Amino acid sequence: MLYALEALFLIRIVPAIDRKKHTVFLEDQGMASWLKESVFTSAEDLTRGLYANLRQEYHYRPQIGAKIFQWRTRNDVEVPLIFSSRQGRLGIIPTLSEEPAPKTLGSARSFLAKFPGSKVVIAYGGSRILYKTPSMYLIPYWLLC
Repeated sequence: MLYALEALFLIRIVPAIDRKKHTVFLEDQGMASWLKESVFTSAEDLTRGLYANLRQEYHYRPQIGAKIFQWRTRNDVEVPLIFSSRQGRLGIIPTLSEEPAPKTLGSARSFLAKFPGSKVVIAYGGSRILYKTPSMYLIPYWLLC
């Protein structure tokens, strides 16, 4: 049934890299926000917004050969959006806080350790672009949405 809804462009399935559990996004994120009756009140809402705005660059340009994944572990490490192409992997970790929590930074470090050569962006509620390491950046989420 899910594949039929995806074929009708009603939903989009984002598979997991290491586990079998996938995430399902409504194709129309405006409708999803309306159904939820709020905008950006949690990191999950921010993930939906980032997905809606960033996926177009990958999904509608087949020459890039990109795919969108997610990565979660049993230790509560979560990278909800991973854009993978021939150039490498880019993980996106959203948080509404102005200062990323240790758990968020730990998720970024775990992702970089698991997938060497990747990069990670923490989309956070601050106001400045910060360079943490050559592979980790903090970018205000409103610049990405």
